[in-house]
Amino acid sequence: MWKWQGTSHFYIYYQSVSRAVLHVLQAYEKQGIVTLIQWRTLPKSDEIDPNRSIYRIGHSLSHNDCLHRSNARFVALVDIDELIIPK
Repeated sequence: MWKWQGTSHFYIYYQSVSRAVLHVLQAYEKQGIVTLIQWRTLPKSDEIDPNRSIYRIGHSLSHNDCLHRSNARFVALVDIDELIIPK
C-alpha cells in the first residue's frame, strides 16, 4: 500500500524482532527499499532501568533521527500498522 502511494524508502527502527522478521527486513534492505536502524536500549542494573524513564523521550529521539537521516522533503512518522488514506 505504501509503495503504491509513492513511498520511495522506509526507515525502520527496531529494538527486538524475531530472526524470521529480521531476515525479511534484511531482504528489503538489500534491495535498497529499507534502511534498518537498531535502536538500542541503555544498559540497566538490578536497581535502575533508565529505559523506563526515557520511554517517551526515546520516541522523540528516533523521530528526530529519522527526519535528519532521511533529509527528505516529506516524511511520515507512522507505526507499521497505520495507513494514510488521501482524499
